Amino acid sequence: MHRLALCRGRRGVLLERLVDALRGLKLSRLMMTNWYGPAEFSLSTSRDIPIHDGASPSHDQSKDKIGSLIGHVVLDDSIYITSEQDGSLLPLGMPGEICIAGTMVANGYLDASLDDGVFVKNPFATPQDLEQGFTTMYKTGDRRLVEKDGSITFLGLTQRGSTVVKPRGLRIDLNEVTGAVLEAAPDDLADLADAVVTVLGEPQYLVCCEVFQPGRHVENQQLMDLLQTLHLPRYMIPATIVVLDSLPLVPNGKLDLELIQNLPLLTPTTSSGQARSQVPMPNGEQLTEIEERLRALWIDVIVAVARTAEIGLHSSFLAVGGNSFLLAHFQHAIKREIEVEIPLCQLGQASELRNMAAVIDAAR
Repeated sequence: MHRLALCRGRRGVLLERLVDALRGLKLSRLMMTNWYGPAEFSLSTSRDIPIHDGASPSHDQSKDKIGSLIGHVVLDDSIYITSEQDGSLLPLGMPGEICIAGTMVANGYLDASLDDGVFVKNPFATPQDLEQGFTTMYKTGDRRLVEKDGSITFLGLTQRGSTVVKPRGLRIDLNEVTGAVLEAAPDDLADLADAVVTVLGEPQYLVCCEVFQPGRHVENQQLMDLLQTLHLPRYMIPATIVVLDSLPLVPNGKLDLELIQNLPLLTPTTSSGQARSQVPMPNGEQLTEIEERLRALWIDVIVAVARTAEIGLHSSFLAVGGNSFLLAHFQHAIKREIEVEIPLCQLGQASELRNMAAVIDAAR
């Protein structure tokens, strides 16, 4: 008896985990088919992934391939790999923007103002296409290339569909950060179902929103520990992780990033006193007067994100959402509130709350 598992649109780490989980079932004759198709198009490619009896995948099924291959074009669809500069067709093996045409491409968005540069007249339509009225081409904003066997590999996003941001002038690809979070999730967070990283606030900082399987309770410290294991430069590590029941979507099935950015959990507290009362303190810790004052200043400076993490004597300024830009704000706050001027490099080296308090005590 043959068994078939179907999924749609999964790629990267989440697809790798799904394949690993299916292999763990050790079911014979199990095949998984991953369908790919943007919301603007009913279906464009499919990919069959053999699931063996718990055996290790062969070379062409290794994780670097599983996460990026999306399969072969289905019948009656037309896929073009075009130049991002002039829109011309590219030869086999050359990366470019993937454009889709055929029987199931949409006519456009309900809001026609969004169609410009996305739903365009198909310059590659054949006489048969024109006769049947298939004249529209959808430009996906995805970068891909066609392999020698006709399968398509996902390479990322074009400039039009880019998720690159530049907080504090530093270039960050939000998809790269999201992938690193999913990749780094340890065994005790193996039921992490999805994640998205976004930019919030002024000055800007990164926040990771995560969704776990229903009924799963995750301790805040587990999430903060996860951030410290990411194999990313410090400036690319999110300031905090917020757990959501689900990621909000727009009607066409894509992430509603605007709604995510305005969720109450991510909205900065307007009152410093209210924010301070919401920040948990490790059990049993007693703070001196200067430590208490510094803790309050930390929360005021990192008000939008600090309330999602415990802040105690051994907390690190960077680990609870601080960065070099906010450290400069903190330095000015110390001078204003405590009337002590501490060099920025000394504050950075101290890092932990208790060490900063010791530096200030010594300077008073």
